[in-house]
Amino acid sequence: MRALIFIGEIRELTEIEEIAFARYKTELAGGPDRNNGEAGVLARVKVHGGIAVIDESAATRIALREGLEVHGTLWLVVNAQRENLITRPEAESIVDQLAATDMRLPTDGAGLFAWAYNEGLLP
Repeated sequence: MRALIFIGEIRELTEIEEIAFARYKTELAGGPDRNNGEAGVLARVKVHGGIAVIDESAATRIALREGLEVHGTLWLVVNAQRENLITRPEAESIVDQLAATDMRLPTDGAGLFAWAYNEGLLP
């Protein structure tokens, strides 16, 4: 049985999740070590509902095709700040830390809230 990291916690996939995982993994391709996280997130949300947080474009297209709610990491960061779970400087710092890992992002920390406003994430 495969394991899935879910919000920092490792969980075993159920049989139905494994079937969904295999389907998404096959569609995403990329060899045994690629796209496992995306396939796991898609499988979990398909079986149990919820929101998929995925930044990879092929996995995002699959989620939309499947009728799953999907958003990117910056959506999560902006919403955490809107809900007062983190401060604005913390949100900006998170984005800069993500960018430092070579994650491709549409903005840096300083531009996060202008980007979020333009994307309709802020009123």
